[in-house]
Amino acid sequence: MLSNQTRWLVIALCGLVGSSITGNLVVDRSNERRNLFIELSENQIEQDRLLQERTRLLIERGALSAYQNVDRIAIDELKMKFPDGSEQIVREYLQVSKKRKSEELE
Repeated sequence: MLSNQTRWLVIALCGLVGSSITGNLVVDRSNERRNLFIELSENQIEQDRLLQERTRLLIERGALSAYQNVDRIAIDELKMKFPDGSEQIVREYLQVSKKRKSEELE
């Protein structure tokens, strides 16, 4: 059997080892929490960036769809078309000549 002094030494040694292990576990958990908080902050920044991009894309999609609707209605329902370059020149020439004739008549 162990002497009284040896028992106290074993108990103190077990307490010291237990405290050391517990301290190391506390440090590990604190470090893990710190790393998780950093990761959370980075993810929140990324989420904010992605939300801004999504908002920008939704606005852009709305603008494009509005233009496409105008274009579709003009072509399909109103039977409009883009004039050729020659049509524009002729139209401008006709407008200028009509203007000159009206000025001459006055």
